[in-house]
Amino acid sequence: MREDRPITTTNFVNLVKDGYYNDTTFMRVLAGFMIQGGEGKTTEPNIQDEYNKGDNVNSKMTIAMANTGQANSASTQFFINVANNTDLDSGYTVFGQVIYGQSVVMAISNVPVEWSTVYDESSQPITPVYLIGAVVMP
Repeated sequence: MREDRPITTTNFVNLVKDGYYNDTTFMRVLAGFMIQGGEGKTTEPNIQDEYNKGDNVNSKMTIAMANTGQANSASTQFFINVANNTDLDSGYTVFGQVIYGQSVVMAISNVPVEWSTVYDESSQPITPVYLIGAVVMP
């Protein structure tokens, strides 16, 4: 987790500590791009973007907050880049990196998917991929 992204990191850590992500799914999976989780069970307040610091790079295995496409609209959804997606650097705050479990992330990114009416693309896992629980590592 990045300490230089205090708003984003604090929001995510608080959601993890509150058990928000427990028993949720990775509802959007795009091989060669990213996997996305954290779809809302409740509505959280929008958080301020922190990507204008010049060192925001959506590289492979980084974790960033998803948003609605509007500034300062991230809340609970996050995504893990499974490729270098630097075209996202000026729109999605990177706040962490996957250190352990990269093979699991890549396996998720390659599950069979079907058409998602929510995202209007073929990205919904045919068999749900559950995030059973999340913890903050020291």
